[in-house]
Amino acid sequence: MVTPRPQKRLTNDEKVMVMRGYEQNMTPTAIGVLLNKSANSIAKYRSRKKYLDLTGPVEKHSRKWIDHRMGRIIKDVVMGNAKLSLGKIRRELVENLPDAPWYFWGNIRVPGKTTLGKYLKEEGFTKRIPTLKAPLSPQNQANRLAYAQRWLVEPLGNVIWSDETRVASNLNNRKVPVWTDAEEQPRQIKIHSGGNSVMFWGCMSKHGTGPLHSINGYMNGDVYMDILKESVFPELAAGREIEDIDGPWRFMQDNASCHKRKDVMELLEANQANVIDWPPYSPDLNPIEHVWQWIKHELEVEYSVPNSAEEIEHNIMQIWRTITPEMCARWCDNYENRLRAVVQAGGAWTKY
Repeated sequence: MVTPRPQKRLTNDEKVMVMRGYEQNMTPTAIGVLLNKSANSIAKYRSRKKYLDLTGPVEKHSRKWIDHRMGRIIKDVVMGNAKLSLGKIRRELVENLPDAPWYFWGNIRVPGKTTLGKYLKEEGFTKRIPTLKAPLSPQNQANRLAYAQRWLVEPLGNVIWSDETRVASNLNNRKVPVWTDAEEQPRQIKIHSGGNSVMFWGCMSKHGTGPLHSINGYMNGDVYMDILKESVFPELAAGREIEDIDGPWRFMQDNASCHKRKDVMELLEANQANVIDWPPYSPDLNPIEHVWQWIKHELEVEYSVPNSAEEIEHNIMQIWRTITPEMCARWCDNYENRLRAVVQAGGAWTKY
């Protein structure tokens, strides 16, 4: 039978027993037999213990592997192509580092992926999935900036915010974070094709939601004119008659082609709808985007995957009816912050 090799590392209790053995004038061999340790490891521990008792603990200094010059080159590589993985960043360094003595450390010429990742994190770099943003030309940025500057000086007051969105049943469009064990990778079945979808038009103000319409197919000018007559104009008229609400009422619509059609604009003017001059590509300035986001999250969390367009419509209508005036007020109350963010960004994208 092979005798197991004794472990060299001493536990805290064994260290205490070693020092007690020396106090009783025991030899390292005798202590080693008692603890099933080698006499050499016992003697080494006592010698080191006596040294540390005299000098105090040794302060450890980590060697700076990536110095300032190499760090500057790493940052240039990352800024040159932000999509590179750590492995590709390392390969870029292998190709781009000069053959200078100060780049060598032992037999390693460039840091490994783990070292690169730690260094970039320490320098404030992090890798995130980018959010989708609309293209902004210089003219579009100027329009957004002018819009924000105007309504910061002259408060918008009461606004009916409107927008369209499409809700799909396909699982690929219904992904939300899930709670899971730290070592478990959550998975979701990927659907290659199929599913149902419904387009909705809705409106809201800081006082509550308005009507919600489901649209068969796509929105066009004729359908939009029917929605204006059925929902928007009555909502504007009702708002003007409420005594407790001061200030003018305005109507917000984006620059979709069906909204800007000539007969649609004539209808809005004929019904004295005070339409906001909306800057292009500005969903971050429309509070109803928060409503759509919240509705789709509720649909995913609280409802099973719908099997038909009718089921999508039924579920969304149910969720819409649960939105309270307090929720709408919360989504609209920070509007000045959105305007200030646009001004600060010079008309460019904001966090909203």
